Amino acid sequence: VPGYRLKFPQPFFKEFVLECPQSAEATQTIARRAGFDLGPTLNRLDGWTSIAPADRDRCLLVAVTECRTREEIDRLARALKAG
Repeated sequence: VPGYRLKFPQPFFKEFVLECPQSAEATQTIARRAGFDLGPTLNRLDGWTSIAPADRDRCLLVAVTECRTREEIDRLARALKAG
């Protein structure tokens, strides 16, 4: 989705940090309207990460497991794209 990117572009198993074009809270709101509950924002995790405090406001932890279908992931991507 344009404007969103992996904060750490490397292989991952189920969880990854998503850097958002707006605040992580705004991204959570968009996702909730589409029926998804994304992970925590990183601005609450002071001292836990090497991500600079100014960048944490736009980052959140996302977990995608085998319980999510391709259709659900595509629906989330469409919601994020629509904003």
